Amino acid sequence: MSEYSFLLMKASVLLSEAVRDKEIKCYNKSVSALWFAIENILKAILLRKKGSYPRKVGVMIARIAELIDSVHGGKIIVRYVRELYNDRKNVDHSVILMSESRCEEDFRKGRFVVNFLVKLFGIEFDLHIFDSSSSK
Repeated sequence: MSEYSFLLMKASVLLSEAVRDKEIKCYNKSVSALWFAIENILKAILLRKKGSYPRKVGVMIARIAELIDSVHGGKIIVRYVRELYNDRKNVDHSVILMSESRCEEDFRKGRFVVNFLVKLFGIEFDLHIFDSSSSK
């Protein structure tokens, strides 16, 4: 299996775990898994477009921004990616707990980001994973 395929498979697994964690009200774990699913999609995109991806998240986001800022809707995607990363970082390393409503908001943003990236870069990815995570 190529590294590109592995990254997308890992993203799919993590996204499925994020959905399941949200369903059982493990909002902190859910937001972390959601971020790491998106991070693996970003890595796959950069691997395919640039031949490699940086290890530092800030640099990775900047490289993605270079690719999509000029695309209609690209700036909002970059903003959402940064917001999702910050929520993950705060949940894992700060003194906050994720609420159900904030988790739902992150999933709304995450769904938007993943849909946008999949369409823009022609990625084969099962978007139905999000179906059971639809807002109530």
